[in-house]
Amino acid sequence: QLKVMTFNLLAPCYFRSNGVYESTSMANTIQRHKSIIQVLREQKCDVCCLQEFWFNDNLRNLYQEELGHLYFINTLQRTRSEDGVAILLLKEKFHLVKKHDIFFREHSKFGHDRVALVVLAQLARQGVKSKCSPPLAFVTCHLTYPHHKLDQYSRLQQSKVLLRKSKEFIEETCPKGTPVVIGGDFNGTVEDKVSEEMRSNGFTDAFSIATGIKQSRITHCDHRKNQKGVD
Repeated sequence: QLKVMTFNLLAPCYFRSNGVYESTSMANTIQRHKSIIQVLREQKCDVCCLQEFWFNDNLRNLYQEELGHLYFINTLQRTRSEDGVAILLLKEKFHLVKKHDIFFREHSKFGHDRVALVVLAQLARQGVKSKCSPPLAFVTCHLTYPHHKLDQYSRLQQSKVLLRKSKEFIEETCPKGTPVVIGGDFNGTVEDKVSEEMRSNGFTDAFSIATGIKQSRITHCDHRKNQKGVD
């Protein structure tokens, strides 16, 4: 049994309250992220895929101090932005094998400043890495928000880079048939072309299987105050 969480943290450099960016107040930033960390502790998922992880030294230190004893914390920052992604692996469940960084702009002119992180892990057996334990691959990313039609096309191209480059790395590094779990903020619905691309490459929507909910649902209120089903 595997418990996986995907969570967009809403980076303080983007989060505005009454027109003021949260990043201007470290006290407010720390307070909100302490609440997030409490949720992560309470849920104690085996794998946490995080998006909009802010690469501020104070915040990175907070996550390391509060969660470093529980999780292997793997991060990847975007090249032109203050945020990025992270994958947390529960230490009592896994041993970290290897991580791999994917920069979309290196593989597509529509990659923009997006990245994906791939982490390989082996199941732990009573605190000891089992030599015969097959690896598992975990991937996270944050695709472009669909403000307009070009963004929709960019998202599709980014998803193709994600699938192609993660597959290449996993096939070069792992045995055939290695399980792959992708968790991220795709900024799309289960009916859109990105989801179709995922399914055509053999992936299934774990949330739909677990809950029986097949159609898109409202997931959040976006920065334009519109209710969206895009995660």
